Amino acid sequence: MTPNIFDLYKSIAIRIVNSVKKNFIEGGRPEKWKPSKRAMQMIKGKTGKTLVDKGILRNSIKYNITNKTIKIGTNVFYARIHNEGGKHTFTQNVRSHLRTITKAWGKSISPKKIDVRSHQRTLTVDMPQRRFLLIQDDDKAFIKKKMIEYTKRFFGGINHE
Repeated sequence: MTPNIFDLYKSIAIRIVNSVKKNFIEGGRPEKWKPSKRAMQMIKGKTGKTLVDKGILRNSIKYNITNKTIKIGTNVFYARIHNEGGKHTFTQNVRSHLRTITKAWGKSISPKKIDVRSHQRTLTVDMPQRRFLLIQDDDKAFIKKKMIEYTKRFFGGINHE
């Protein structure tokens, strides 16, 4: 019976997705990521983890298999800047809100609430690279092993090593 290539692809895809998620658990592999400012802050007596706040990015890592490809990735819009690093300029919409001011023209004043109108502001962020979408050496060995096993089954046990 001819082995199903979809089973091969699925085992590889699951392995890579789990490996990428392990990068978040370990804070980067093989090199540790530069800690983020948020992760270094003490919140409720403990520090956080870089690239993990609510786990949205980590949990968004999925695979898609077609006839000839395995795609591993995420649809989270901020994933690329974290994975690749670099300068990123974006426009942020600010809603109208109340602000309490305690200084005016450099002098202390009694706290006063003022209305801030909705507006846009442009921010530039210089993000360090924190590669989470990468294939580790042990993943490559796993893929090679699985492909050799598949090939042997496909050709009826002929040794192609």
